[in-house]
Amino acid sequence: MGTNLNIKQNLVDFSAPLEQPIPNCVTEIIKLMKNYISISPNQLTVNIYQPGQGIPKHVDTHSVFNSQIISVSLGSDVVMDFKNPLTGKVLPVLLPARSLTVMSGESRYLWHHGITPRKTDALQDVVERGLRISLTLRECTKRTM
Repeated sequence: MGTNLNIKQNLVDFSAPLEQPIPNCVTEIIKLMKNYISISPNQLTVNIYQPGQGIPKHVDTHSVFNSQIISVSLGSDVVMDFKNPLTGKVLPVLLPARSLTVMSGESRYLWHHGITPRKTDALQDVVERGLRISLTLRECTKRTM
């Protein structure tokens, strides 16, 4: 919503803006984040994950999005893995339901992040995954298409 993101090409298409702006309910959430973020999101991606689904490790494109990637997790808790491509180190991070994740600096530009497709996560305890909704907010800053 807002700006058209082609996920397969990891590019923003400014020539074809989406008819749907970011919904008012999400702009209200953005207002609640004002003390934690330094961007003005103009692009929203909503993903719905069933138990057992994930997303491959990746880094959001550098050339189109501003310095922060914002994620709001709704529904189920999930573990997101961050991997440093220089050292191979992997850090599993619990994203609780109703949590805010702000990626900036190395976590934004260096570390790859993803969610392993599985039905349970284990850090201290084993947690079964349920339905999870991810709201990813970005600020598009450069016209690339």
